[in-house]
Amino acid sequence: PEYGGFNIFEHFREAETQFVQGVAPLSDSLKYKIAICHMPIPTYNPPVDSQFRIEEEKLGIWTAELDRIGVSCLIAGHTHKIGYFEPNGENDRYPHGYPVIVGAEIGKRDGNPYYVGSALTFKNGKIYGEFIDNNDEVVGNFEI
Repeated sequence: PEYGGFNIFEHFREAETQFVQGVAPLSDSLKYKIAICHMPIPTYNPPVDSQFRIEEEKLGIWTAELDRIGVSCLIAGHTHKIGYFEPNGENDRYPHGYPVIVGAEIGKRDGNPYYVGSALTFKNGKIYGEFIDNNDEVVGNFEI
């Protein structure tokens, strides 16, 4: 039980699973097919003994369902560390046919607060992304 049994999310996750399984595949005529989720499902891989290694079968189902639906990418957070992950990376927890963007970072550098956010530009059927820190410096970019 996560959080010492104070929060029980199994019923909520089951409802989420049923919802995503009911979503029809997205039309190829759509330019941008974005999924947004708190956790970067296919790439999040906590240690085996972590309290966050929960309901893994559901996470595998959600990953496969996003592929079936035909999303262009998944935008997430949760890890507090920015990242851009190509489909089916060797360290991924579940195989996936779409890139995963972890769009924010919170921490410290040299003892000072450090924040990174994401800026996405949608243009001509492509997605251009930049990771920009609290010093207004671009610390990474990607194109989908």
